[in-house]
Amino acid sequence: MSDDLILGRKDQHLDVVLSGGGRHAQSSGFDDWRFVHEALPDLDHAKIDLGADFLGRRLQAPLLISAMTGGPARAEAINARLAEAAQHLGIALAVGSQRAAIEGGASGGLDRALRDRAPDTPILANIGAAQLTRGFGLDEAKRALDMIGADALVVHLNPLQEACQPEGDRDWWGVGAALQALIRDLDAPVIVKETGAGISAVTAQRLIAMGAAGVD
Repeated sequence: MSDDLILGRKDQHLDVVLSGGGRHAQSSGFDDWRFVHEALPDLDHAKIDLGADFLGRRLQAPLLISAMTGGPARAEAINARLAEAAQHLGIALAVGSQRAAIEGGASGGLDRALRDRAPDTPILANIGAAQLTRGFGLDEAKRALDMIGADALVVHLNPLQEACQPEGDRDWWGVGAALQALIRDLDAPVIVKETGAGISAVTAQRLIAMGAAGVD
């Protein structure tokens, strides 16, 4: 796929969200939850600690800004603000796909400036699993980590998303074996995520058996 097509796709992703289209504008998912009020709590609210240890760093709350965007020029300002927010709130940040930056296109703010804006928070790099049978491997994974000073690598699975795009990557033969090899050989934690359609229990168990440090 050409750099222009990749960047155009990323621009479209931003357009959908910023226009209020899609389910992102409708609900965060938290509306589905209801909590039973405890009228007689046996605790001191001031002593409640939401902190969590993650990738060798301390979070103020177990929250992650997950895989936003990278590539088009306007993504740079978005990523800068997200990094500043993560640092201020003490939560983790996972960047969007770094494919365009690695292949020589626009970085969209996915460079060392990101770590400068969030020196204390866990930052997760990101590449696509489909690229692991299309020329991406250990060297590209290391570049993704190094270019933003990341603590771990996210590898995203998106076969349904790719199948719905005219120029999408539809050939996923061998991706599982390539992913397992990357997890084995990369000297950094690898977290595997899906881009919105979810991961079944069977696939999650398979990923953990491969050695994935986590499943999103």
